[in-house]
Amino acid sequence: MLIDSIVKILRPEVKPVHAADLPEKVCAAPLPAWLDKSLYVSGPTTLPVSKWTPKLRSALAQLKGELAATGGQEFERHKAFGVFNDCDLGRFLLARNCDVEAATKMIKQTLKWRSKRMPYWLVTDSQSEVARSFENHARAGKNLVKGCDVLGRGILILDGSAENSIDVPDNMRFLAYNVEAARYSCAEGVDKLCVICNLENLSILNSPPTSSVLETAEILQTVFPESLGTCIMWQPPQYFEVLYGMVRPLLDARTKKKVHVVRGDTSPGTENDLLMSGLFGAGWRESLGLGLPRLERVYSDFFRREIDAGRGYVHASYWPTVLERDRERAAKMPPWSFPSSFALDKSCWDGAYADYWAANLSSG
Repeated sequence: MLIDSIVKILRPEVKPVHAADLPEKVCAAPLPAWLDKSLYVSGPTTLPVSKWTPKLRSALAQLKGELAATGGQEFERHKAFGVFNDCDLGRFLLARNCDVEAATKMIKQTLKWRSKRMPYWLVTDSQSEVARSFENHARAGKNLVKGCDVLGRGILILDGSAENSIDVPDNMRFLAYNVEAARYSCAEGVDKLCVICNLENLSILNSPPTSSVLETAEILQTVFPESLGTCIMWQPPQYFEVLYGMVRPLLDARTKKKVHVVRGDTSPGTENDLLMSGLFGAGWRESLGLGLPRLERVYSDFFRREIDAGRGYVHASYWPTVLERDRERAAKMPPWSFPSSFALDKSCWDGAYADYWAANLSSG
């Protein structure tokens, strides 16, 4: 079948990586034979710049010079929020095989997206506008950050069948927020994520709008380059072939290698179970919720009716962990000491969560 052929194409034959090459914290389980550290776990930019290859160091110097000359205030604005450091710039270069011109173009596309969405929110105040909005999205369990896998990679679970909003821009903000949270969850020395797309209830009737698909691809591939370690397509129906056929041309060769389809029997001892156990441990069904029933019901504006929330999702226990995680993140971030006139480009900003910016930036 076509879907099985896709699995063979997307599961590459690569040299195995040895546990000794990984950070001590993430060596709790045997590694899958197809796993390559630099592609799936920890990219070269997790090392000090002095240990980068001469080619990558030279490209970084050229890229920084190009951005200093052409990036302008837009580049400086986002640097002030803590992005586009040497590690970040190195990932853009890796994504474009150290082609400085191509990496510059990619960064400028990212700058436009960041200036539009301004994805620097933290939900430390449960009563803030952004916290209330994100909690409403979270009630369906559609985007979940689930700690680390056995390789130390942050886990992000996406379930489109639990979509509860028709606000596409806000859905994209919530997705970007969760990508950042999953990146924060990575173990030290690890800079890649494991994304699980639960597709078991995907159908023509509940497939996401094209605009969502396109911006999701932009977020995962362009805005956060070289951040994906593995993407599990969980139990996709035949219709998945149509949707993936639309998205696949948008993916670069490195991203395509990271996509794995889990379809059919997952009982103990099967190939699917061995893959999931190798990445998430023997208790993966419970820890990820994929082996649990859909426990909660929520009203969905997208479906215009009550729907089942994500598998195993319990809002009363999950949301407090989000608030605590963001308080921890905020404590590790320096305060923003620049005015809103510098931070917000109102010619392209989408205007979301104005009260958040008013509370966290000085006027001017």
